[in-house]
Amino acid sequence: MPNYAEYHPTGVTIVKGVPLVDFSFHDEDYDYETVDKSESGLIVPERKLIVGHLNDGVAELILEIKKRHNLIHDIDPRQFEEIIAHVFKNNGFVVDLTKRSRDGGRDVIALRNDMGIPCKYIIECKKYAPQNKVGVGLVRSLFGVQMNEGANKAILATTSEFTAGAKKFAATKHTAEWFLDLKDYNHVMDWILKDQG
Repeated sequence: MPNYAEYHPTGVTIVKGVPLVDFSFHDEDYDYETVDKSESGLIVPERKLIVGHLNDGVAELILEIKKRHNLIHDIDPRQFEEIIAHVFKNNGFVVDLTKRSRDGGRDVIALRNDMGIPCKYIIECKKYAPQNKVGVGLVRSLFGVQMNEGANKAILATTSEFTAGAKKFAATKHTAEWFLDLKDYNHVMDWILKDQG
């Protein structure tokens, strides 16, 4: 259950007067295709409500970010991962959101079959403050994970920007150019603003 506030719940059940409850993510992968939506939900501490349906919660958060772009800097890293997973799911991918503690260098695995050709993307999400740029070390590391897994594409998505060294590494001819994409705040916001789900 994510811990962001749900301000405009739709199509969900709200239970009022619930005492403050401790909660945590289950120690298992999220699969947006198979998750039992009747058990997923989130708690709103400020109003002491329980809101059901995790996917609806992510969609509502995306709607809030569309209205107030700077809200993306106030969410926590797991919420950012959930948003990225949601966007890829809405673009025709089967998505797995990996465990928080043991993600293996990638937070989201996105699978799709294009013209009978299977395609696997691995996505690392870095929810950074605007002034904290993603450096070349993280980009190299993700490229190594991509090579090790044999994924078709690796994507590093951030709420910030990338250093010149990171961009240069990702654009290197005959190595990372066709395998690695860097998506900064502007790219991520473009995904969110175009999201239809």
